[in-house]
Amino acid sequence: MVGYLHDASEDTPHTVEQVLKLLEEEAQTAMEPNDRAEIVQALKLLNHHTASDRQTYIHHIGEHALARAVKLNDLTHNMDMKRLPSPTEKDYQRLARYRQEYEYLAQR
Repeated sequence: MVGYLHDASEDTPHTVEQVLKLLEEEAQTAMEPNDRAEIVQALKLLNHHTASDRQTYIHHIGEHALARAVKLNDLTHNMDMKRLPSPTEKDYQRLARYRQEYEYLAQR
């Protein structure tokens, strides 16, 4: 679930809490409090707007198993250059950064 929702609070005007409330309303069921707390924490860590810089963002994700698993999958997708019809130098620079981040997270 976190994998599907990790961009929702980052790319929309909704907070993590609002996103989860909408999900619970749509599903017509509330999450278990412990599960909800774990999901909230992971989603907050996965929102790069909440970190002071990229290195801090990745470091904090590395300390949380669920957030780390989601970010590793996200980076795997982002590193697939076949999804870009004409990669630019900026794309290759981003790819290099993603590879470093992936290696860091994979070793945690």
